[in-house]
Amino acid sequence: MKLEVKHDMGYAEIALFEQASLSNFQKAIALLADQLKLPFIGKAQEEEDAVYRNFKFKKALLTVYCNIYHGISIFPENKSKASSKDNSAISHLAEKMESVLLAHGDTSLAG
Repeated sequence: MKLEVKHDMGYAEIALFEQASLSNFQKAIALLADQLKLPFIGKAQEEEDAVYRNFKFKKALLTVYCNIYHGISIFPENKSKASSKDNSAISHLAEKMESVLLAHGDTSLAG
């Protein structure tokens, strides 16, 4: 299973789910928090059509984002000013997530 890392918008982004749902968002959060033991910062933030949470990975501040129109993805918190370190962290996170999913025989992400 390969997680796709996109660079279409000028920053790196992991596309997790094309279909946004609370269940899929919770799967993504559980993988990051429970399996990878990544620290989340604050509570989930809600917008009219989206919910997101920030977390740290390799000293980069990243966001897991669920939007009813665009699905669920992970990208640098400061998208417009993402550094090469932030974009590299996204690529490394995708590899780490793939390893955990493969080890557990889980192919439910990236679909």
